[in-house]
Amino acid sequence: MAEMEAEEELKRLQRELDELRGRCVNGQLKGELPEGFLELFQDLGPEIYDKIFAFISPSDVLQFRKVCSHWNAMIVRSCCRHIDGFREGSRPGRICISPKLSEGGLVEYVLSSVGEVQPFHVKPERLRFCLLPFSRHQFAVHIEDLEMNNVFESISTWSALLGDNMTLDVIEMSLKNCSSNSDPTNSEACEEFLKSPHCRNLEKLRMINLESLCGRGKRFFDALAPTLKECAVSYQHRSGSSLDDDCLAALGSKKFLKTATLENCEAVTPEGVIRMVESVFRRSDGSGKTFVSADVVKLSFKNCPQLEQEALKSFKKPEGDVDDDVPFQELPDGSLTMMYKSAKSRLPVNVNVSVGTSA
Repeated sequence: MAEMEAEEELKRLQRELDELRGRCVNGQLKGELPEGFLELFQDLGPEIYDKIFAFISPSDVLQFRKVCSHWNAMIVRSCCRHIDGFREGSRPGRICISPKLSEGGLVEYVLSSVGEVQPFHVKPERLRFCLLPFSRHQFAVHIEDLEMNNVFESISTWSALLGDNMTLDVIEMSLKNCSSNSDPTNSEACEEFLKSPHCRNLEKLRMINLESLCGRGKRFFDALAPTLKECAVSYQHRSGSSLDDDCLAALGSKKFLKTATLENCEAVTPEGVIRMVESVFRRSDGSGKTFVSADVVKLSFKNCPQLEQEALKSFKKPEGDVDDDVPFQELPDGSLTMMYKSAKSRLPVNVNVSVGTSA
């Protein structure tokens, strides 16, 4: 009997949402909410919203949230109660998503709020419910110790659940120790995700021991968002690295890049470092604006066998600098610095380059 009553209640809620859909025109509510609408959804648990969301599209959910702020608040409260560490009445900051393998070998998701201590484990079928209330938040995606086919499964799940009408504002992406396999489509799926609208505001990218993606060449780095500020690439073995001088130039052209750390990159040469520095300088001139004087672009190279600091010292600055005869200078910490000031610029651009070995 209780099961039948629950089923009838769910059908009633669905009918109310169908009625609300009929009153939405071009994203606006035409007329009033259905009578008793808010009372029906008052204090519903997350398991009920899970079932509701299985029958309505993400675009409808987003439209309903837009036209009815009270209904949106109910969803957020229910979700916050369901996620450990998200205090009811608070608005969590950046949401971190980490796909993990469960004991049964299936992918589940760990959600946490940056600054909070208690993570929340989410099964794939509940992911949409947990993400929709926070669609206007920034996200960090951390994927570690998963095979690429599981990473592919995770990304495919996001795409299917969110649809075309909702994007995650992914500010930070970290991929570490994700072993590859013989299927290249898995790496391609990850690359497509990094190039998708979800990552159009990406600021921080970290790829550690990820040969299948790091090795996709200049085209991969060209496609990364121009908003990128920090990038770290590290290979476990030098012999597996394929990041080369062309990749450095593409990375240096990112307009907002401030920090790049590259480790165990066997194919990187002094000429490539200079090309990267030149890309940094050119992007300043091309925008018609310059860096503020406090800005310093820091490039760090560790365990890159073809790089020697002495070789870099012999290079001159790019043409166009007002002081062409001044090469790299050594700082007290052993790193090199080059200041560039073009005839078009009022303020200089500073690039610090360090070459060394890992601690």
